[in-house]
Amino acid sequence: MFVYVRSTHTSSLRQHHVLHPHYVVTSMFAALCLASPDTSGIDLSYIDTLPSPDAPTLFCTISCLIVYASARVLMGELLEQQGRHADAISWAQAELQDQSNLNVPSKTRAGRLLGRCHAAVGEHMLSVAALDAALRLAKTGNLMYSEALTVREHALAGKGVASAAARGSGSDLHWSKETGKQRLVEMMGRMHQEGGNRALLEVLLR
Repeated sequence: MFVYVRSTHTSSLRQHHVLHPHYVVTSMFAALCLASPDTSGIDLSYIDTLPSPDAPTLFCTISCLIVYASARVLMGELLEQQGRHADAISWAQAELQDQSNLNVPSKTRAGRLLGRCHAAVGEHMLSVAALDAALRLAKTGNLMYSEALTVREHALAGKGVASAAARGSGSDLHWSKETGKQRLVEMMGRMHQEGGNRALLEVLLR
């Protein structure tokens, strides 16, 4: 695999790469960590050796065709898992702001990541804006699965804020519990009409 990577990675003005080692190793490392039930035995210091999130070596032209989440999104989710929300926000923003990036599923996933992280640090206006943008992107691209996941994230964010409000904090910017449930039911109805997987529909309501 890595022999193939070393032999094929190319660059056009250091902007457009094909299987650059930075991209491949970062993707594999983040995916393995995210799939692991316990990262306590994993040396996460590798994260701090990575180039800047907007480095062109972290963008792969092949990812626009075959990958649901880019290296930047996977690394951002790993940073979110580790509680490093500010860093995760930087990685999500880099994915969304790259003008060469045409990978809409990955960008909607980055938008969901951005929404969760902004909410986690109390930046609810930015959280709502990120989730609304991700929802528009999914609808524009006619990506029902991505749209369903974004609707679910929106509903969960509103539910989390409602719980915080009961403790004397939170925000009324997110969807209310009733609105979140209504949007989920509507989304499930559309997916059912399109022959959506029943197990997936049940997950959306959890």
